[in-house]
Amino acid sequence: MALHAQASCPANAFTMVNEAINEAGSPRRLALVRVYGHGAPGSQNVSAGQAALDKHVTSLDPVSFQWALPLLIRLRPFFAPWGSMELHGCHVGHGKEGKWLLQTVADAVQVPVTAALWFQEAGRGQWTFDGPTVSTFPYGESLIGWSDAASKR
Repeated sequence: MALHAQASCPANAFTMVNEAINEAGSPRRLALVRVYGHGAPGSQNVSAGQAALDKHVTSLDPVSFQWALPLLIRLRPFFAPWGSMELHGCHVGHGKEGKWLLQTVADAVQVPVTAALWFQEAGRGQWTFDGPTVSTFPYGESLIGWSDAASKR
């Protein structure tokens, strides 16, 4: 059975990762991890306000990655072979900053990562994206290359 883990307002990325691992219980059980919070091109907040570039790992962004990447790597064995991750902050996937963030996270967790290009409505009990998204695959793979590799895991 695959699980859907959701991060809404944990203390920081450390707590988010631990909660996802605890929810999975054993390897290869996470189908989807969704992260909700404020965002900006190349930055997904996990538990902070609108500006949170800090060493407390309250966001996933270039400043926090020296602390956040080792945490995200811990998720690798818990994703199902066809698992994925979604970053639901506003504009997270936009521009070169967004592309860099998605590629860095996808390489860390070794599953596709999708993020919004536009503003995202919150508080409507909605589990989908508002408007267009962008997806990135581990190590710059295409969807076909990633799915072929995933089918062999």
